[in-house]
Amino acid sequence: SVMAFAASLLTYPLALSYVGVLVVVDILVLRRIELRRGGLFNADARKVWLEKIPYAAVVVAVLAVTIWARSQSSGLWKPPVTLEQFGIFPRIMQGLYVWSYYLWKPLLPVDLSPVYTTLVWFNPADLTFIFSGVLVVLVTTLLVWKWRTWPGLLAIWLCHLGVLVPMLGLTEHPHYTNDRYSYLVSFPLSFVVAGVLIRFWDNVTIRRRILIGFTGVATAFGLMSAVQIRAWQDSESLFYHVLGKLGDSPYRCDIHWRLGRWLVSNQRAEEAQRHFEEAIVANPSFPDAYFQLGALLEEKGRWAEAGENYRNLLRVNPSSARALNQLAWLLATAGDASVRNGAEALTIAESLLQHGESPEVLRTLAAALAEQGDFPQAAITASRALALAANDGALSASLQVELALYRAGKPFHQTLSTAP
Repeated sequence: SVMAFAASLLTYPLALSYVGVLVVVDILVLRRIELRRGGLFNADARKVWLEKIPYAAVVVAVLAVTIWARSQSSGLWKPPVTLEQFGIFPRIMQGLYVWSYYLWKPLLPVDLSPVYTTLVWFNPADLTFIFSGVLVVLVTTLLVWKWRTWPGLLAIWLCHLGVLVPMLGLTEHPHYTNDRYSYLVSFPLSFVVAGVLIRFWDNVTIRRRILIGFTGVATAFGLMSAVQIRAWQDSESLFYHVLGKLGDSPYRCDIHWRLGRWLVSNQRAEEAQRHFEEAIVANPSFPDAYFQLGALLEEKGRWAEAGENYRNLLRVNPSSARALNQLAWLLATAGDASVRNGAEALTIAESLLQHGESPEVLRTLAAALAEQGDFPQAAITASRALALAANDGALSASLQVELALYRAGKPFHQTLSTAP
């Protein structure tokens, strides 16, 4: 059991609250620990607490590694936001909203979307958050007050709150309520359903009514699922569905960008270009859209426009090594002589080498040297790039062609058939 628990956390740390669930079940359901003076830590209770130590140790280890990794991250997963960036009150209201959301959303699965932007930009004093907080506080207060009468309901509610703790986004901003997490919180809900069935199963009349009711609910949910599936026939239909849900939300820039990338991969460049441009209109500070649009225009031979997009990206993110390298490559190899600038390309490529050698940067440096007429050094540099790119078949093939040109005393210039 402990090994399975550890494996689940190493897969994705959603079940960090599992130890708390075990304690709740021991106290309120199995009554292995008594809530009375001396009952929490008597001889029998100590045995129960000792059982939890291996699980707690796994949680502490995984949590420590996760926190350390997040604090060191500089890629997709950014370090946790600070209190200055995201204050205590907004965090509390966000947590209350998430607890409330996963209480009603599985019961009312309408207006579904892969992305909900409620928690991207929000005022914690809005009525939605106030009502969510009131709901959570009232339910908790009622069940704690009636815990001797309804210990099972209190246990289910505490498990609902507990399993959601990792999904509250207390260290994240922006945060998203993802419907897939409903799978986890549906376990406590399933116990409510089971409890109702057990309570009334012996009464034939009520049992029939319950089964008819559940059949109706299951049929309704099945029809809703059939309708929802139409929104996810493929990635394209899903992205358009999300765009329809987002309206004028600034977050639509991310969906336009993702749809554009999908269209590029399916050789639909004209449509992709429109969505990259839409992404930039929605968010002029979105660097990935500039890069993708620049690469697409470069492939179409519109080198001047491609260079403009790379420079726009660098105005947003001046330290982007990817954009700097692509701009340098364009300045060294553009098929339009009016766009080429070997000196600037060489300066950029040499500055990138300060951060370490890579086959891509060395390839760009070789092209810039060749554009400046230094073919011997270009050939040497391209050879170094080729050695580093031994495991990249496509890049190696391109470097071999370019290396042959440099050895023949010729620069490499893009054509519509050779553009990246």
